[in-house]
Amino acid sequence: MIDYLQALGVEYHYLSERIIDHAATIKPTSLCAYCARMKRGVLYTACIEHGFNKLVLAHHLDDLAESFFMNLMHNGQLRTMRAKYTAERGITVIRPLLYAREYLCADFARDARLPVIGDNCPACFEEPKERARVKKLLARESLAFPQLFNSLRTALDPLMSDEVTTAVKNYLSSRISSSDPYLPGTSQCKKKPLTNLNRRRDYPHSAPAHQRGDLQNDDDIEEEEDVVSSSC
Repeated sequence: MIDYLQALGVEYHYLSERIIDHAATIKPTSLCAYCARMKRGVLYTACIEHGFNKLVLAHHLDDLAESFFMNLMHNGQLRTMRAKYTAERGITVIRPLLYAREYLCADFARDARLPVIGDNCPACFEEPKERARVKKLLARESLAFPQLFNSLRTALDPLMSDEVTTAVKNYLSSRISSSDPYLPGTSQCKKKPLTNLNRRRDYPHSAPAHQRGDLQNDDDIEEEEDVVSSSC
């Protein structure tokens, strides 16, 4: 990738963080959640240091649908990624490929001969992850319903609006504060879910913000890969 960028003559910044080593010390509840927060914290810090106000993420429509079903089935939330939002310290996060299918992105990368970096996460090779299972589920259903992803895109569009996102956050906060027995994470559940309100407990407050992934905007963690909570 570095050789490719150098050949184009564009400015680039190579970021490195020993995430797995930090995780071995902290032992977070979810390694994938911790890694996602750490990576986002590093990217936000780089944006601030270099004076960037936009962070572009390459999530596509398949990611959007998978995140929705993971939140629905495991967290009991109607929630997914958003195409644009303002994150910590005024950085605007955008996802320009959010309405494009994964296979279209792969076809373009191949045709344009872009350097593609394969999945090299050491944790992801240990066992099948929940995102992979949901991906297979959607692939199977799309064989019977070829317009599945178009329908999902239309159905999920309202969930990405600021008004709906704020309403959902307020509703969940009120349910949690009132100890609703039917909400995952209350005392009547056998296991407490890894919700947005308790994920931050895995990270020591003594560590720098960019190392513990201490992101204040809930949207910062809505797209964490393979984050699955235990629920009733």
